[in-house]
Amino acid sequence: MKLLASLICTLLFWGIGYSQDPNSVPLKALDSLIAAHELPQAKQLLDKQVSDLYSQGDFYNATSYIYYLGRIISKMKDKEQGETAVLDFGKTMESKTTDPKALRQLHLEIASFYEYLGNPKKSIEHDLIALDYTQKMPE
Repeated sequence: MKLLASLICTLLFWGIGYSQDPNSVPLKALDSLIAAHELPQAKQLLDKQVSDLYSQGDFYNATSYIYYLGRIISKMKDKEQGETAVLDFGKTMESKTTDPKALRQLHLEIASFYEYLGNPKKSIEHDLIALDYTQKMPE
């Protein structure tokens, strides 16, 4: 546990200056925590990252965490609660931004989560919503 925590901290601090994508290191840390079945720690890291991104107004990058949220809650509780968490995340984001790029990505990520759940119908529904937002994006 301590080794895993120190590895994650090292990755986080090392990656801050070298990563093109501000989410790449925290997302890799989330993958590691989920693989190690350290779900409460994964949820805590996710909540902190999303809170930081929201406070910066970076809704586009916050969408990267939707799929992870659904996976974590689905594993900690059940798939229905995972779905509820993902949809609540989406509602919160839709109340905070009207940026079509962020909202497009939001629905693409929700679609990916529905693929994870094995629900292609819901996945397609969100892909179509994402397509609508794509058409609203400036060129």
